[in-house]
Amino acid sequence: MENSPLYKDTIFARKDLESLIISDIENVDHLLQIEDWNHASTSEIVDAFRTLTSYARANGLVISDPQFDNICSAISGRFKEFADDEMIEIGKLHTLWLFPPTSTEKNYELLRQSLDDFYCLRYTNEWFRTRNYTKILQAADTLYWQRWGAKSHFLRLMIYHLGTKTQEHHHMIQIMFYLGLMKQIPDTFKMYDLEKRIFSFRNQCSLPELAIVANSLFRTKSRLQYYPLMQEFLVKSLKSFSLLDDFLLTTISKGCNEAPQELKPLVALLQKRLTSNFNNFGMVAIIHAMWIFVKCGVIEEDFAQLVYDKSLSNFSNLRTKELTRIMIMFTELESSERDLKNLGEKLLAELEISQKQEWFQKKEFITGGVLHRLLLCGICPHDRVNEYLNFVNQRSVSSHSKIVGDKSTEALGIDVHLEVFYPNYTGTRLKPDLREAIYKYRFENCSDKFVKSCGTKGKRSSFNLKRVQSIEDSLLKVLDGRKDYMLVKQLVPSFGYIDVVLRISQEGLFLPIPEAMKLSERWEITKIPRQHIEDGDRFLALTFIGQSYEYTSKKISCFQREKKMILQSLGYRHEDVPIDNWIRATSPQQQTNLKTIISNALKK
Repeated sequence: MENSPLYKDTIFARKDLESLIISDIENVDHLLQIEDWNHASTSEIVDAFRTLTSYARANGLVISDPQFDNICSAISGRFKEFADDEMIEIGKLHTLWLFPPTSTEKNYELLRQSLDDFYCLRYTNEWFRTRNYTKILQAADTLYWQRWGAKSHFLRLMIYHLGTKTQEHHHMIQIMFYLGLMKQIPDTFKMYDLEKRIFSFRNQCSLPELAIVANSLFRTKSRLQYYPLMQEFLVKSLKSFSLLDDFLLTTISKGCNEAPQELKPLVALLQKRLTSNFNNFGMVAIIHAMWIFVKCGVIEEDFAQLVYDKSLSNFSNLRTKELTRIMIMFTELESSERDLKNLGEKLLAELEISQKQEWFQKKEFITGGVLHRLLLCGICPHDRVNEYLNFVNQRSVSSHSKIVGDKSTEALGIDVHLEVFYPNYTGTRLKPDLREAIYKYRFENCSDKFVKSCGTKGKRSSFNLKRVQSIEDSLLKVLDGRKDYMLVKQLVPSFGYIDVVLRISQEGLFLPIPEAMKLSERWEITKIPRQHIEDGDRFLALTFIGQSYEYTSKKISCFQREKKMILQSLGYRHEDVPIDNWIRATSPQQQTNLKTIISNALKK
């Protein structure tokens, strides 16, 4: 973190920590031989620990070495007796030891837990009550240097409690910098309140300071929830565009990843500025920026083409993360100007390089996403698909449904694609029970949580049941109440939008839906019985696509196209119907619209 331009100056610099080291220590046997430190003063224990730390660093010893057990036990056993400055010095010295790779040995954990307990006690009993922010931040700094994040009770307490109370903007930025250690924000944190507090300091915060906030939120996998703060970030970025470098541009992209509808004009303006200054930024920063433009639905073709042309000549210089994003984004942005099959083949060749291949295999969700896009481009890397589905099939359905659903989402889409377009594929297929489990997690549990602009939490599902009922009721009026003439179902299990199937004879009459189509499981593709196709019956599938933010915040264009391809290959006539327009229409308008849709679909 110290090498990042987004690094916030800590209370203690590395040189401050290393200044505690005593040079030229030859013998510490007299300290190592002491078994009982109960009669020593706390200052004597601190001096001894400093001496032993210096000796250990000079000789490459780790803190888990049994010869240091006594001094570590003395500190942990008497930690409540130490003065504030003494315990903070122990924390600073603790960061200077050479830790083993796992850093979980008993002395390491023993001291770290003692420090955390001491800091919690002092924070609760005195530091916060007396507004001793210096001690609070010094204590947090020692834990920062130990890279102790979510496990630290003190950091969790200090970041949220002090963050919502402090009156100093530099304290706020320092606190948010430490937040980046959390990896994942605890459930007890109300980030909306914390972000609102940061917003109150907006006139005092520079763009780099706001970038620290955004970077920490991204590192903790937290979406920026308080949209006025996101707006402030975008406005400051546009006003200071000439000062932006690759790191700031990347951070802007991370921080505004979930921009709401009302902020999309600002995101679009950022894209125009970037297009005009395209050559001033590196490829990695540009790819991060394009990601937000695609997610927000404001991507312009001229910018996309610039990225495409530049990426083809920079493939070997990009990390796997950027390569996979390129594949995902350009599959989303279909254009006759771009050869996606060529792009996919280049990506596949680059991923075969050993180091990139290793990273690629470790990221299950990314692996599935890229393989799915390669299939959409007409490329079926048999060995890679087989390897991926073999790995997914090792999961047990009884394991945590969130793990199965989150990590294996793309496996369902891949399996459906193979079933339809690669009937001769002889490799591994997704196990039926896993296919069912992934489907249920994605489309029946309403598991995708989101935060509204007012700060309240909600859940979104691909199925809005009230809207489904409204669609069904309106169509029944068109069909004279004949419910058996209509099938309301998700026809393609990998794409979560409701379809309505109508069966129409060659004479243009509505007919009952075949029973076999009604009985197929929801996680299976609903296929038309061959006999009815041979008889000349036409099956019209209407997919009702939502236009609201909750539906369009995710990249779905390529999957919409895939669904249309799947349904057409199965013999359906397919049309997308904007659900909002349909529901707002009157009953006579709906009847007229339906007749127009049917007429147009049957002409194709």
